Amino acid sequence: MNVNWIWNRCRRYRRDAALLASGVLTDAEKTAVAAHFAKCGTCRRQYQALAIVGGRLDALGARLPAVEPTTALRTRWTNAVKAETRPPTMTVAKPRRWWDWWLASKRPACAGLAGVWLLILFFHVTAPELPPVSHRSVAVAPRELLIALRAKLDRSSIPQEAVEPPPIRPDKSGRPLPRSDRRRDQMPG
Repeated sequence: MNVNWIWNRCRRYRRDAALLASGVLTDAEKTAVAAHFAKCGTCRRQYQALAIVGGRLDALGARLPAVEPTTALRTRWTNAVKAETRPPTMTVAKPRRWWDWWLASKRPACAGLAGVWLLILFFHVTAPELPPVSHRSVAVAPRELLIALRAKLDRSSIPQEAVEPPPIRPDKSGRPLPRSDRRRDQMPG
């Protein structure tokens, strides 16, 4: 059962109101529609409005002279209708290659992928040659690294004062200064 029919029972009678106003309904249908109009004020008002418009159109049509189309107009009209009802001619489509359908749907993605591949090729060609990596697999402890760097500094011509940070001066309470104060104190001038 259609739920819309329960809530909108007047829908079929509204269509019948237009047919009744134009005088197309049979006597049996007229009595059923008239019985509904006796109960439903909305459908009755719609029928009255349609009857007024239909009556005015009939009166206007009675005043106008009857005009028959010319033979040329009738011929053009029938030819136009026949041309529209003629089945369309079949054209054979050119067979497409198998990749055409695949590329047609993925054209933006393929263009983006081509751009990425061109960038990869560019960076691969222009990258400098790196020296071979030593095959040492054991990690160096930070203490060993610090000892090696200090030994290298001892052999170099860089003065030790330039490499070693100045000692941290504690404030009056004996605690070291915060880092922000250390930087300010260590600045020359």
